[in-house]
Amino acid sequence: MALFRKGTRLLTVASVILLLEAVAHTMGAVAPLPEDPAVQDLVRAMRDLHTPLGLGMEPSAWDISRGLTFTMTVTLLLMGVLGLAIPSAARGDGRVVRVTAGTLLGANLAMLAIWCIYRVPPPLTFQAILTPILLLATFGGRASPDAAPTAAGRQRPARQGAALVACAAGALLGSARAAEAQVTSEPRAREPIVGLPCEGCEGVFDRLPASLSSVARIAPADEPGEPMRIEGTVYDADGHPAPGIIVYAYHTNAHGVYPEDERAEGTAGRRHGRLRGWARTDEQGRYRFDSIRPASYPDGRTPAHVHMHVIEPGRCTYYIDSIHFADDPRLSPEERAGDPDARGGNGVVRPEHDDRGIWVVRRDITLGEGVPDYAACGERP
Repeated sequence: MALFRKGTRLLTVASVILLLEAVAHTMGAVAPLPEDPAVQDLVRAMRDLHTPLGLGMEPSAWDISRGLTFTMTVTLLLMGVLGLAIPSAARGDGRVVRVTAGTLLGANLAMLAIWCIYRVPPPLTFQAILTPILLLATFGGRASPDAAPTAAGRQRPARQGAALVACAAGALLGSARAAEAQVTSEPRAREPIVGLPCEGCEGVFDRLPASLSSVARIAPADEPGEPMRIEGTVYDADGHPAPGIIVYAYHTNAHGVYPEDERAEGTAGRRHGRLRGWARTDEQGRYRFDSIRPASYPDGRTPAHVHMHVIEPGRCTYYIDSIHFADDPRLSPEERAGDPDARGGNGVVRPEHDDRGIWVVRRDITLGEGVPDYAACGERP
């Protein structure tokens, strides 16, 4: 078999890997989106952001993203098929094999650069494994002559080639799974998550400080934007102040984006961005965040907001309704009125300036209010 001859086997292995990558890429593209509110907000913003391209075309950012994903899948599929078909049609001709491998090598290096720039480890793992294989296939040897092969000689390359493909495919899938697990792994939740679905709630534990105060800073003092203070009191179900509760908050910057937190260990923490913080309520149940007022997403349609989570130490964690600003013209009348079933109480606040010109908002929280399955939170220790 031409595909398993000496000098052709590496190209065959590389082509099979490309086909496996195409399958993995497709599975990732069709997988359901996470239920994390930040992800859902981002998807809505992408669907609302349209780019005029002329000729009556005005696709959304979401459409462009999905189109690029489909294009990448087709590209990987064609590369794999061509890597198998051309040497087979040329009956293992060494020059054809090297030219084909060199062409795939060039395309692979371009993809490697793309994944390095955007730091997407699973496909980066595929491309990193493919690069040395294609280098060897391009420069590392020549195909063996076709003259007078014995029956055993014809069978041996096929068996060796098939074994090589199987081993490479198994090793590649294992490496890809390990890389994906490393990327998507989150710090283990110390407290169980209730109020599901809440994919991404693990992010509240990502770089959670060992020592917390009732006053915390989200945005650095020199962060561009209008200074804002978030303050409030956390109450238990009986209306009594709840001390020792951890409140977690994160939001966009003055440009409406979540600036990447390169120190975060998991995908949820990175997705929440750099502007995030934790505060532990004092004996009167009070907490405070010093930050900036967040901006709406770049689409200009999504109301500005602050994501909020609660950790009840030793019991559970859950997200509560985000802070929305009553003076935001993007809020609909229904949103401005507030949700009677809001998680943790009404999140619509009315910003006011203090005597120093700092925006001040108050977000009181009632533990467990409106949170599904809150009974699973257990008893307070």
